[in-house]
Amino acid sequence: MFDTSGTSSITVNSLPDELLLEIFRYVIPQQERMKDLIRLSGVCHRWKSVLEDVSTLWSWIDGEDGLPFVQKSLQLSKDAPLDIKYETKS
Repeated sequence: MFDTSGTSSITVNSLPDELLLEIFRYVIPQQERMKDLIRLSGVCHRWKSVLEDVSTLWSWIDGEDGLPFVQKSLQLSKDAPLDIKYETKS
């Protein structure tokens, strides 16, 4: 896509879902994944749909995130294998 000046005018909305997911996977660190996924899924309906459709994005569960985040992860991870981090305080 080019505008009349010949410069590129590609927007994030024109990216295919697969490329958008790769960008999300690249920029979201695993340790902070849940909170970042929640934030990104609040940007627009498309991003929410794309993110919530990929169960492996939600399969990292950190017990320190709190019960609402853990419940959301369990719901959206569907049947994906889980990675669970849970530390007890001694």
